[in-house]
Amino acid sequence: MALGQFVDERYFERFSETTATRTLELDPAEFRQLYNREAFAFHHHLCDEPLLQFEELFKLCKRLPENSIKFRRGKVPVDINFDTSLAQNRDGLTLDSVIEHFDENESYLAIYNPETDPEYRDLIERILSEISRNILDVDSPITWYSTYIFMSTAQSVTPYHMDREMNFLFQIQGEKYAKLWSRFDERVMTSAERDTLLTDEGKKRPAYRQALERLSKNFELRPGIGLHHPFIAPHLISTKSDRSVTLAITYRTELSDVWSDAHNFNYYLRKAGLTPGPVGVDRKIDQRKATLMRCARKCLKPIRDLIK
Repeated sequence: MALGQFVDERYFERFSETTATRTLELDPAEFRQLYNREAFAFHHHLCDEPLLQFEELFKLCKRLPENSIKFRRGKVPVDINFDTSLAQNRDGLTLDSVIEHFDENESYLAIYNPETDPEYRDLIERILSEISRNILDVDSPITWYSTYIFMSTAQSVTPYHMDREMNFLFQIQGEKYAKLWSRFDERVMTSAERDTLLTDEGKKRPAYRQALERLSKNFELRPGIGLHHPFIAPHLISTKSDRSVTLAITYRTELSDVWSDAHNFNYYLRKAGLTPGPVGVDRKIDQRKATLMRCARKCLKPIRDLIK
């Protein structure tokens, strides 16, 4: 299935700041200092939302297309491959068995893009609109988003991985442990690994290593606590309580699109034997790299079309 949705600034015009429900509680000084640089926790007001309770979420699972629902056994090694973990650890489970015997099966269930359901669209879009308003002073307009709801049992693990976007994570029910790592730390991901991650050839993400443990920033998530994940920040999450519900709003912005294309440009410079400077240090240089990458992509498109 195609994940996510591309949007522009007009997408949020129908949400008035004066009438929108306030969901996030953000400390302005901390937000300005840490946003998209370091992970930080915040408070939110989604715990009592009826649509985010287990029974309503199980009903949603039955309404959505089959490929919108992913599930597996919850207990997996922290170093298992994130991209294949869902397919490899079903052990005969079916969606019906997961819903009917959620706790007995020690289940982990992920709902992809719940906003495609009419009952959930307004909730998700209003949260996203609030995020959009909050980031405008420190980032740029949102260009794409994708959302997920995770339901899990005790000791379930979301293996170590890094996303190619930013994330606001909302803990709704239960408790989790979260470990996040800095995207700028060369001991965690090298500049070359970051460049490769943002290319079409970077489908295999850098793997977990035990040496990473001492470099993580650790958080305990409980109902009403959220967590901001900076752009491509590596993370590892485990469920502490018997049951957990977590909502993730992932998104890209005009600026993160520039970073992505600048990383892509760096990747091809490395293939040519050069050693480019890291992305995220100088915004003007990042913009020049992104512009060159976009021009190259545009020029090569007719050739690619001819050889298809």
